[in-house]
Amino acid sequence: MQEDKRYTAVRERFESCSDEELQRIIDDQDKLCLDTFNYDLSEKTFCPIALAMNLHNEIKSPTDDLIKEEIGKRFTPTNILKGVDGSFYTSNRKKDILTLCKEILNKRKQQ
Repeated sequence: MQEDKRYTAVRERFESCSDEELQRIIDDQDKLCLDTFNYDLSEKTFCPIALAMNLHNEIKSPTDDLIKEEIGKRFTPTNILKGVDGSFYTSNRKKDILTLCKEILNKRKQQ
């Protein structure tokens, strides 16, 4: 069975995050932006990587462009799922992200 390319892309990015960063996504899940934005002004929510990077606490007046710029200092490209086929992070975005964070953390604990 072929692995979901969207899952692979997100997993690879999240594997570069520290345990603390992954845990931050889990702990601050009420601040997750699960749309196409890095920051949603109307909801004051942040994409998973912005949460991992603690940008929700570090940037006092966030905008989507500012968050994208900060993410771009660490990750290129910033949008790894644009045009990527697969079902991961489409209809069950929050569950997909939280499950992946927990999987990576559990795998690290077992090593």
